[in-house]
Amino acid sequence: MITQTCHRCGSTQLRKNGRTNTGHQTFHCTACNFSSTLDTQTTVRAQRKDLAAQLHLERLSQRAVARTLKMSRRTVARVWKKTPDSADWDDDSATARTPRPRV
Repeated sequence: MITQTCHRCGSTQLRKNGRTNTGHQTFHCTACNFSSTLDTQTTVRAQRKDLAAQLHLERLSQRAVARTLKMSRRTVARVWKKTPDSADWDDDSATARTPRPRV
């Protein structure tokens, strides 16, 4: 029994329908006659992007986030650009960093 739902109609009436050239399993929806693969990586990608946005609020550098999450630096920059809280962070004077005094 397949516990996934169809991308088009949301039905659970899926059956296996061969494999792609890269070896991924394809499924056929008997309700709407739609055939596709079940992309299980979408939730993993969404979690990684959310984590990148959280690390941005923790003030980590792009390169550090890219190394930690094994993403490209351009992807990290794109995620940070789409983060709605990133513009508010710079304007908040209460949390702004102050330079350390020289001794």
